Amino acid sequence: MKKLSQITGTVSFILALSASAVFGQVFTFDENGNGTVTTGSGSAPLPYTVAPDPSGGIAANVLIYQLPIFVTPGDVALMEPGATSSVPTLSDIVRFYNSTANPNGSEIIFYSDTDDTPLSLADTGLPPLSPNAIQIPEVGPEGNNGATWNPPGGAPGSSFAGVVVSYNIISDVPEPASGTLILGGLGAFLGIKRFRQKFLV
Repeated sequence: MKKLSQITGTVSFILALSASAVFGQVFTFDENGNGTVTTGSGSAPLPYTVAPDPSGGIAANVLIYQLPIFVTPGDVALMEPGATSSVPTLSDIVRFYNSTANPNGSEIIFYSDTDDTPLSLADTGLPPLSPNAIQIPEVGPEGNNGATWNPPGGAPGSSFAGVVVSYNIISDVPEPASGTLILGGLGAFLGIKRFRQKFLV
């Protein structure tokens, strides 16, 4: 009987491990603290904070996402469209970091250049790359681009437990369309005019 329960326990563990490897986890996050984790059982928000850089990369507050798993530390640098690894123009660095502040998993520190208007939470400037950094190209039109990172085993962001993980990194959040801005301005103008007519006559 004891042997049967050991076999059953082992089979259950293998099935659970296989299920996590098949379904994996997909992390989607942007420069403003909007993040989700999606698994085979659904989606949940990806917690974040803005705090002093735990990795010492820069001397400022940075955007930090908290992962529910432990991953291999290192950097994934996003290159501007048209850049090459020999002549890189970096726009963002996603740093996978293991910190005592998150006892349940690793952290993602999102650094971005300061060229954006308006500034996002990640617009703190770029630190020097870690020794095991990977460079990948951004895709999509400027103003609405990003990258997907599917780390192989041992690469930055890969799971210690062998869980298949993927990262959808949203680099540039689209700015409001000019038509929306014009309508917003017109609405504000009409609101002020009505207020003056009603209360200041």
